[in-house]
Amino acid sequence: HLHTLPAQPDAIPYLTSYYERSWGFCLTHNQLASLDDGEYEVCIDSALKPGALRLGEAVLPGTEDREVLFSTYCCHPSMANNELSGPILTALLYRYLSSLPSRRYTYRFYFGPETIGALAYLSLRGEHLQRKLAAGLVVTCCGDAGPFTYKRPRSPSDLLDKAVLHALKHSGIEFSVVPFVPTGSDERQYCSPGFDLPVGSLMRSMYGTYPEYHTSLDNLDFVSAESLVEALRVYANVVYVLEHNRRFRGTKPFGEPHLSKYGLYPTTGGQKEQNVCTELLRYVLNYADGVHDLVDIANGAGVAVWRLGGVVDDLLRVGLIEAEPKTARDDHKCAELQVTSETLL
Repeated sequence: HLHTLPAQPDAIPYLTSYYERSWGFCLTHNQLASLDDGEYEVCIDSALKPGALRLGEAVLPGTEDREVLFSTYCCHPSMANNELSGPILTALLYRYLSSLPSRRYTYRFYFGPETIGALAYLSLRGEHLQRKLAAGLVVTCCGDAGPFTYKRPRSPSDLLDKAVLHALKHSGIEFSVVPFVPTGSDERQYCSPGFDLPVGSLMRSMYGTYPEYHTSLDNLDFVSAESLVEALRVYANVVYVLEHNRRFRGTKPFGEPHLSKYGLYPTTGGQKEQNVCTELLRYVLNYADGVHDLVDIANGAGVAVWRLGGVVDDLLRVGLIEAEPKTARDDHKCAELQVTSETLL
């Protein structure tokens, strides 16, 4: 009935027992070694009785009814990284997104206990998510100083993969990409074959890969505000890419348009910054063919999508490109969604 970690004698393990009448105590191995031999009287003041499962949900509507889901869990709050960092980041992400003047996608936020909570949530929202969900991420392990890890969905999701991989590449951080496996967190429920939703997970040190995981060492000393803010910035960059990635079509595709006519060509040649801007204009014009999306164009130009925000706005303003399909979202300036650490704080 006593559980310890001999290899980590100063750490208390985190263990659970469900669905049968069992009991036990977790303690450090050093504490166990200090106990005297003999009989001990145990008193556990608890009850097994019918209860209720509480789930938290918030929805921020967008101009489109397609949805992006951010799912997190709150069932073992003594874990600072494996637990508290996810709800904290998700709440801050909600606050950031709710402050925007407009949103393209509808954003859904879910809070609940891991596994059983996600299963209950899917029983309530599963059919809706199958119809509406464009992309989703399980938010966990975001507060430590390790490199980032992106766990892909069970089935390939071009929309989610493009947004996450582009944001990671241009956020100036170290990261790795792992395939879906049916172990881990709630992504395994969203990606169960009956639902097969486009839900991955974006974290820092992946659960189960660091020695503090599921022990008392996963405490407030193991996480930092700086790491959490950096993770929030990466998530905000993912949102930026999702919001702005769409296809465009040039209105004058037969030859390069006379940019000077539209006030988009420098009057003085040879200036480096102006040359870069002109090069980006030409990239967007050439690949605004209704086939390549903005991430494709940015990848070809070797820049982040947010570097193209002003270029796209200028070309839309003078009518040299059109968004496909055109919606009310096209009147929203790209630059308004760009995120820095200062705006997050």
